[in-house]
Amino acid sequence: MKLTMKDIAKATGVSQPTISRILNGNPNVNTESKIKVLEYIEKVGYRPNLVAKSLKNNSSYLIGLCVPDLSNPYFIEIIETLENIGRKNNYTLLIHNSQKNPVLEWECIMDFIDRQVDGIAMVPYSNFNLDKLINTKIPTVVLTQIRKGFDSVAVNHKAGGMLAAKHLLNLGHQNIGFIGGSIKEDDKFFGFERELSFNSVDFSMDNFISISDYSNTYKEMDKAITDHLKKNINNLPTAFFTGNDIVAYELIKILDDFGLNVPNDVSIVGFDDTIIAKTLKITSIKQPIEDISSIAFELLMKKIKNKEEHRDVEHIELNPILFKRKTTKQIGY
Repeated sequence: MKLTMKDIAKATGVSQPTISRILNGNPNVNTESKIKVLEYIEKVGYRPNLVAKSLKNNSSYLIGLCVPDLSNPYFIEIIETLENIGRKNNYTLLIHNSQKNPVLEWECIMDFIDRQVDGIAMVPYSNFNLDKLINTKIPTVVLTQIRKGFDSVAVNHKAGGMLAAKHLLNLGHQNIGFIGGSIKEDDKFFGFERELSFNSVDFSMDNFISISDYSNTYKEMDKAITDHLKKNINNLPTAFFTGNDIVAYELIKILDDFGLNVPNDVSIVGFDDTIIAKTLKITSIKQPIEDISSIAFELLMKKIKNKEEHRDVEHIELNPILFKRKTTKQIGY
């Protein structure tokens, strides 16, 4: 037999309207009554009927979260943070992994819609799917990237690239490599190259290792990096800036296979400042996950609560922070 507010009222002597106010967090409740009701609820393990609440408020209290890669701890940290924020606000996260597959990503979006989520949080992989998603009119926020037409919150990747370059230049490095995505689309590289240029250092494209075509498996990515280093073994950079901490970690292992030590022979700066960087003491550019997640949730709540209200989209860029650890050092020391 299910426990109802009527049962609670009978057991505690508190009126049903007062119990309702207590369950909904209304502060204007007699303290004695509140304690009495909450203690009884804890004792019997009562939970409000969420289905009835959903019907009453025309809300599923579900948020769909789609990320492109569960092997990257950065996205795991986003999931955990958003899940905690949602739980505190009585929302449940429905989590999907697009596996960097645009077809699967669209299937994830359609599943969210079929399950009647109140809103969607996306770490997008495909521009094509975003163009289709915007036509569904479902409240959506984009995390970690700034995308036209969507409320978006992300760290400033160009500023992050500039921070990495500035740090390595200050350590005396001039011959610096970059490992990341497509040269045409990677804001981290744009900022990195611009800072080098500001300091009269030319970036050699021989030092650019693109892994955008090898990002589905570590084995393929490692092969791309290894092959590139073999071809340029006589003129290796004294430092590398990598697109994320996973690449930084893989690079450390590959350089070790070449008999090179980090940071004595080669310095490395990663990106994201995940548990990998913290554990292995990798110098990294921090993305403030808690800030990104909380701001994204606030933006999504605005859209959910004001579906019919037209307003301009918000693009919020946060400042990155560099954490110096053991993978970078002054050149010549």
